[in-house]
Amino acid sequence: MQIEVEEYPDDDIGEPPPYTAKTRAHLDDLGLTVTLDLIQYGTDEANLKPWQVRGLTVEAGDGGPVTSVLLRRIPVGELLEKSVNKMTPVLITVASGEDLKAAALRGPDDQTLRLVGEVYDHTLLQAGSPVQFIVDQFGISRSTATRWVKRARDAGYIHGAARP
Repeated sequence: MQIEVEEYPDDDIGEPPPYTAKTRAHLDDLGLTVTLDLIQYGTDEANLKPWQVRGLTVEAGDGGPVTSVLLRRIPVGELLEKSVNKMTPVLITVASGEDLKAAALRGPDDQTLRLVGEVYDHTLLQAGSPVQFIVDQFGISRSTATRWVKRARDAGYIHGAARP
């Protein structure tokens, strides 16, 4: 799967949301090209929601028909995640990987929960899986990550909306 960004959201930055972008994915295994129209809502740049697919166009590479069987095989969620990551690479600037692992060893103190909140909010905007990213970056189990996310949210360190 190859992803190309056709329209970056950069033109919108500085303006109030929503932000828009367009990507094109080549699904060689299905012989399809999928164009995604993406949108990111929010009240301002500090209160953004995750990117969403607003529309998509599907073209058969061989000029043949696009059947319902092919449509059901298009991994729209995966395309969205890869498109967003291609537009805005995931960069955790709040702490290094070593700092996150050290925070995990300290346990869920105030500083660790603050980091959990920052990583969660950042990953949520990238349309990724925040809990899984925390599992991977902190080196903790999924159940521990889920508990820490709840505690970080209760402490006010998570500002993004909960996943639907």
